[in-house]
Amino acid sequence: MPIKQYTPHPSLRSFPVFARKTYCIYFVLYGGCTLASGNVAGNSISETMLLWLSCAVLVVLLCLHRASCFRSCFTLLPGPNFRQYLPNGTVFPLYRDPSKMLRVIVALSKTYGNVFQLWLGPLDTVITSVPTDVAQILSATHLFERPRAMQRMFEAVVPGSLVCTPRHLHAVARRHLRNNFNFTLLEGFHLHMTDAAVELCQVLSDIEERTPPGILSAPFNISEQLSIAAFRVILNVAFGCNLDREQRLHFAKCTDRLVDEMMLDFVGHPLRQWLSNFGSRSRLFNASQKVNEFCQTFILERLGETEEQSRRRPQDLLDAIIDLERADVDKVTSQVVVFAVAGAHTTSETLAWSIYETCCNPSVAHYIHDELQRLLPQKSIHENLSHDEVSKLKYLRNVWKETLRKHPPGPMFARRAVKDVHLSGSGTFVPKGKTVVALSQGSHMDRNVWNKPQLFSPERWGEPNREGEKNSSGAYVPFSVGGRACPGRFLADHEGVLILAEMHRRFEFRLACDADSVASCSGWAEFSRAAAKGQRYEAGLPISLVRR
Repeated sequence: MPIKQYTPHPSLRSFPVFARKTYCIYFVLYGGCTLASGNVAGNSISETMLLWLSCAVLVVLLCLHRASCFRSCFTLLPGPNFRQYLPNGTVFPLYRDPSKMLRVIVALSKTYGNVFQLWLGPLDTVITSVPTDVAQILSATHLFERPRAMQRMFEAVVPGSLVCTPRHLHAVARRHLRNNFNFTLLEGFHLHMTDAAVELCQVLSDIEERTPPGILSAPFNISEQLSIAAFRVILNVAFGCNLDREQRLHFAKCTDRLVDEMMLDFVGHPLRQWLSNFGSRSRLFNASQKVNEFCQTFILERLGETEEQSRRRPQDLLDAIIDLERADVDKVTSQVVVFAVAGAHTTSETLAWSIYETCCNPSVAHYIHDELQRLLPQKSIHENLSHDEVSKLKYLRNVWKETLRKHPPGPMFARRAVKDVHLSGSGTFVPKGKTVVALSQGSHMDRNVWNKPQLFSPERWGEPNREGEKNSSGAYVPFSVGGRACPGRFLADHEGVLILAEMHRRFEFRLACDADSVASCSGWAEFSRAAAKGQRYEAGLPISLVRR
């Protein structure tokens, strides 16, 4: 394919070599103030002084050692100029608050197009939302691997897990886990999912009963309730662990803190790693330890089972992980943390986004209720939905798919080129060792693929000739594709439809805030968070409800 030629953007002509050097020095100083020293509240004064001294030394070392690396390899691509990396610039919020990463990158893509250049810390990076590029980056694991910043982050938190495994070992491990944990077990898992949905609906009923009949309930954080339900499913189905609601809520909050620290560690690479001895990663390690200790309680219990106890219960993912890691407690713990955190966050946040979209689009909520009434006319709300009944809810499944399109849990994937490569869609040349980000949030909204992509339209799906079912490669990749795609997506797809069905059978939902005050916050998955103007997005999704 001919290589697409790019005309130098005016912003790059105002971003000369000396400005790039200045930016890298600025990044070191700013990173030392906010990212590296963000965790030194408990350190002694001498340690803090050493931290600042280290930042000054790093400025000199970075200038001497990396002077030749300040030139962007993507100078033919458009991108933000030097001023945008300074306070009040469009890029600056990414470093001040890493949870804004997706919002910043999406805003930049609207300005500079489907392919553009961005400095992430001291590294020049190409961002692409061209669907064919996205598909290539995600599926060609022999050409692209996780970047060092991400590897260092995962090695600190979940060493030896799937996300840290070399490509040839990764394929073997995935094959083993897939053979023991796949969609053939779904019907057996349905009962556990139903229990979680029933518990969730009972909590919502208790909230509704505090208000007079026919009146909207007081606002509450539905994100928190969905998180508790999702953790019940993943802990029960995958690991055979039964915890009460308070324990699950505590675990969910611990994982939220861990994810926040992981984002800081990723954006703060390599400063936080270099300054680790001064406490720059202390909160990351503390958060990781709490999650590990929580998981090890049921891991050690499983390892202590007798053969007779093991035979009496169904086999699950934890058995497969223990067999894979030969009962090495640390490695088993790392694998469990990956599946527990990623699995629960992915499902709960997609559920929250679905509720948000149905509140913003009342006609969609009407069609959901109409389908439930039409297909289940005699079904009492006191009777649980069967596996087959959930499978018949085609419109609700389309709602789930459309939610994943507009709000993919994995909206961007950072990779590093293993060798020189040309991206197959845009023709962009990526030199060996350089970072490229596949912006799937952008490919999901590509106007060349999707008709009115900003519209939430479940009607895109369902029939073979509809655009959702025949979209081009890379235009719909909510769980990634290829060898590193999410292995638990079959679980999320059924669980999501089941829980939505049970909720919509019983309640009508209303946003308890302005729709514009809800924003996406970057973490392991994209969280839906709301806040009043000028406040941080920490409140989850505020919802009111009324019984049908």
